[in-house]
Amino acid sequence: MLISGAVTCFLENVRQAWEFVLEYDAGVGLVLILRWYWWRINATPEIAALLAAGLGCLGIRLFSPISFPDSLLCLVPCTTLVWFNATWLTPAEPISHLINCFRRVRPSGGAGWQPYSLEPDLIS
Repeated sequence: MLISGAVTCFLENVRQAWEFVLEYDAGVGLVLILRWYWWRINATPEIAALLAAGLGCLGIRLFSPISFPDSLLCLVPCTTLVWFNATWLTPAEPISHLINCFRRVRPSGGAGWQPYSLEPDLIS
């Protein structure tokens, strides 16, 4: 709440607030959607994406002349690279956890969840 209050002190209009939100969330949407379509995505890449987007937004605002919407052309690929690497550099969830998740949620991810949708104890 304190950070939000401090940020609003530097905004001159509502448009800047929307631009800030779009920049801060740049590249995060794909990892949030892919979680339902690919078993390999867990909380680590999501957190990495949020941190990368936030730090990237801050870095561009403070140390670069790049302005919105051109900033998104830098932030989205960089954020995507960070969360994709975080996905592969961190261990996957245990198989038992993935099976329980599939059983509860039944994600319709097709090929991304296929190894866990074919488990015999999931048919119930």
